[in-house]
Amino acid sequence: MSITPVVLILSTPHAGSHLLSQLLGAHSQCISIGELHNYRKFRDRPKERNVIDNYSEDPIFADLDQLPRSAWHATVLQRAKQRDPALTTLVDNSKRVQWCAQLRRSNGLDLRPVHLIRDPRALVRYWFRTYTDPRRVRQQRVRHARMAPLSAFHLLTCSELDLYIGKWLIRNKEITDMLGKMRHPENVVSYHDLATRAASELPRVDAFLGLPYERDQLDYGKAEQHGTLKREYQHASEASAITFDTRWTEDLARDQIDYISNHRRILDYLHSIGLE
Repeated sequence: MSITPVVLILSTPHAGSHLLSQLLGAHSQCISIGELHNYRKFRDRPKERNVIDNYSEDPIFADLDQLPRSAWHATVLQRAKQRDPALTTLVDNSKRVQWCAQLRRSNGLDLRPVHLIRDPRALVRYWFRTYTDPRRVRQQRVRHARMAPLSAFHLLTCSELDLYIGKWLIRNKEITDMLGKMRHPENVVSYHDLATRAASELPRVDAFLGLPYERDQLDYGKAEQHGTLKREYQHASEASAITFDTRWTEDLARDQIDYISNHRRILDYLHSIGLE
């Protein structure tokens, strides 16, 4: 049985996963296939959304829904290799731990996970701006209380700021636990390092994914795009731009920034995975 190597990016939403997938997908041996776990959703929904996809148009994704999910990656790589025989590795930007768990049960996949982690201040800022309806905030409380039963009372009753801190911790610890199960605890990259010093960080990421670094990866906009792309960053992608997003420094209040920056559980978790 042939083995299909799959780099699987695991992260929270809005952690920079599309940037990382494009940088890796620009490698001569790799092809980025977007958020494949959303194949059916993106293919069938209206196109005027924040995430652009070409699942309906690109032949390498044709009729995947007629196959078992366990065959999707091997099928896509086989089709892609017909265009470019040098391709050996898929880059799946699906992000979700549940998708990773499903793929682990599939024979014939060589999964290479990478945990992309973003500053909690940036994610808290995004969640404050996203969940403006009290009903949606309640949904977040219930969802994460179910994910972390031991913290359920706290998550259901705490401030909105503490809710989002809890969400950040729950989601990232879930990924850390998965990397531990897969014996790849070192496969961690921060959005900060990727965005501020890609030329030195990308070789390190390539190394733990088993890829030789190629300088042309930094010119990722020249690589053919497959799968999904963020609409708001489309022009930046075409220009191979890497811009460090620091909007949280302006949108969060000073006391919120200080509270998150000095939060003991956040600091302890970051220390446990070698970050600060």
